[in-house]
Amino acid sequence: MADPHEGVTPDGLIVTGARRDRVPSAYEPVLAYVLGRVGPEVAVYTYGSVANGTARVPASDVDLLTIGLPSTDAAALGSAASERSPRSAAASRSPR
Repeated sequence: MADPHEGVTPDGLIVTGARRDRVPSAYEPVLAYVLGRVGPEVAVYTYGSVANGTARVPASDVDLLTIGLPSTDAAALGSAASERSPRSAAASRSPR
């Protein structure tokens, strides 16, 4: 779903609707998990439908960008965080 707050200001500044208070509560455990495992020297940015409040629980995934975390560590953290997402929980309950 498109970000309804996305656009460009008259001055040419790109804006998005990504805000912490727009993150659906179902995704809070994922963010808490990630933030609890990185130090203060690492920046974590959330973007996409979860960040702008248009996520569809449980179908949406959490898009994260880390700055200051080695790529192998970021990949491992991403995999572990994915296991805690509503999307993963729904998939594990689906009959196979």
